[in-house]
Amino acid sequence: MPVSSSPRIFISYSTKDGAENAAKLRRDLEAEGLSVWQDLVALRGHADWWSQIEQALRDRGLQHFVLVVTPGALASPVVRREIRLARQEGKTVSPVRGPGIDRLGDLPRWLGNVYDLSVPERQALFLTVLRGPSEVRRVPPMAPKPPPDFVPRPIEFAPLKAKLLDPKGDAVAITAALRGAGGYGKTTLAKALAHDQDIQDAYFDGVLWVELGEQGGDRVLGQLSTLVALLTGNPARTPTVEGLRTELAEALGNRRILLIVDDVWERRDLEPFLHGGEQTTRLVTTRFDRVLPDAFGRQIVDAMQGSEAATLIGSGLPGDQRDDCGGDLSGMAARLGEWPQLLKLANGFLRQQIDRGMRLDRAIADLAARFDARGLTALDRNKPEERHQSVAKVIETSLDLLETDQRPCFSSLAVFPEDVDVPVGVLERLWDETENLDRFATEDLLNELFGMSLLLSLDLDRRTFRLHDTTRHYLTTQAGEERLADLHMALARTVDGVRDPTVPEGEYVYRYLPEHLNEAGDHGALDALLLDPDWLKGKLAATASPISLVSDYDRFGRTGMQGLIGRTLRLTSGICARDPRQLLPQLFARLMASPDPEAYRFLASTRGRMDRPGLLTALPSLTPPGKELARLEGHSGWVRALAVLPDGRLASGSDDLTVRLWDPGSGKELARLEGHSRAVTALAVLPDGRLASGSGDHTVRLWDTGS
Repeated sequence: MPVSSSPRIFISYSTKDGAENAAKLRRDLEAEGLSVWQDLVALRGHADWWSQIEQALRDRGLQHFVLVVTPGALASPVVRREIRLARQEGKTVSPVRGPGIDRLGDLPRWLGNVYDLSVPERQALFLTVLRGPSEVRRVPPMAPKPPPDFVPRPIEFAPLKAKLLDPKGDAVAITAALRGAGGYGKTTLAKALAHDQDIQDAYFDGVLWVELGEQGGDRVLGQLSTLVALLTGNPARTPTVEGLRTELAEALGNRRILLIVDDVWERRDLEPFLHGGEQTTRLVTTRFDRVLPDAFGRQIVDAMQGSEAATLIGSGLPGDQRDDCGGDLSGMAARLGEWPQLLKLANGFLRQQIDRGMRLDRAIADLAARFDARGLTALDRNKPEERHQSVAKVIETSLDLLETDQRPCFSSLAVFPEDVDVPVGVLERLWDETENLDRFATEDLLNELFGMSLLLSLDLDRRTFRLHDTTRHYLTTQAGEERLADLHMALARTVDGVRDPTVPEGEYVYRYLPEHLNEAGDHGALDALLLDPDWLKGKLAATASPISLVSDYDRFGRTGMQGLIGRTLRLTSGICARDPRQLLPQLFARLMASPDPEAYRFLASTRGRMDRPGLLTALPSLTPPGKELARLEGHSGWVRALAVLPDGRLASGSDDLTVRLWDPGSGKELARLEGHSRAVTALAVLPDGRLASGSGDHTVRLWDTGS
């Protein structure tokens, strides 16, 4: 039977010991009417073989990846690479037992469920799986790549990797942390770990990345919502931390996932990411031991080793001169305490001087003299205040190389939020307004700042840049409150007209303009924004989540009408997540009975901005906010039964197969009783306090609600 132009099944094997079995398997599957891609049949001559394999695995029509498991396949880096890509692309991976495999129980778990086709039942199941579509949800890589000048740090990296893998190379469901001061390389090590091939193989259901930072509390909702949408393919249903925590726990399920939570400052920000996912491993980076639960394993990230520090400070310098100045570079690295952030800044200074024609030995001497003039001597790593002062002195030394008119441009970067890839187009508008720089001058200066390591990242293809948090801390400290307020006002003024949610500049404006207006103290403009139906529609389109809208009203709402809109958005968030077109009709229908005078003006402007055609209620008929006293959210199926326990807790049974216990006062979920295999449809409390549950699985179960 001929192979179709877009086959559904990819066969992978080792040519060393699996080719014969792969050829037979292909013939057998084609005899069953299944279309198969196999390299010996499909590869075209004189073309790059890997690009053809990659193209086949990325084809949307391809659903299944079948691996002939042999000793050669287990040892083959190419086969591992194919498996990794197939899983990233959302293909169902179905390994089959090949020659040389004696015991399936000895195989690593990262292979998944291995089929022994000599067993009729397993063969039948295998064919059933292949005839259906892939049920695997594609989870694209989230973790940023390590920087180009990344220097391996085996003393910290190897023990951490060993904690996350068992002797077979399989995932280990633990919680671990990288702890150390800011700028010491925790995030960089976490990025390197996320892109390690052994780690990606073991955590084959995905490596997820969350950034919190000092303002973590404001980010938690958005990060939880993003993870839920990524894992489930659907928008998050609830706009509360408690509800999203439950949704994330359910979405993780039993997947083998590595969840990296970067730069945690407060334990309350970390807590929602620690629930559910029996096979999920958590890796946290933080500066503070107090934020970590006692059960977490710790890996301290301190100064680099001397040789590592010398490599980093010498990165990108002329090789012959670097070899001649090895001792001086090591001495400068020691002077900076082998602190990665300071080493990168010093390296940027040296490279800049060399680009200007100075020899390396003179550049090192010049740098040392400037440090002497600023009183930067040997760094004491154990004094946090001295670390901040050292960062300031090294940054100020780098600024010596900027032109006088360039320094205000750099200082204005303090206005941008932390841990955000800022669109270059937003900065162009700011610098055009405040510094009279055009697009090309802006890009040239950004390139110079990045070359001096004053920016953490710069991507002119995507047109984004980012500051390191230690650099941002320096800038905000130097600016002071009054200068910062002026910068926020200037930025808000220059971007206010950018309202296209489909472009990066527009998305940035919808996400951060309220924050800039608030920091500028322009509460009049902020109030007008929160009462603008066009803004509400645009922000929902830009962020694809009503949770971001709810957060604006929680943080910045000041008037009764703003509070009313915020509560309405919270009430209707699930509806708007499923169908954004319902945003304005829901607001109109639920607020039309409000006696607030501002409501009339808001409703009048809302009516004219609705998408047509559409249904609109003529009389108040939908529940307005404020009628309910509490909302208990977390079930993912219909709630079929309720019962009140003697201590006042509420029990609920649901189609999601669980019984849940709630605190009716706070709305928090207190416990989850799992075990039924069908919907829970009946609940009853026995005289002794035990809870009985009846289910479509034909059982009644008794529960001790205390334990």
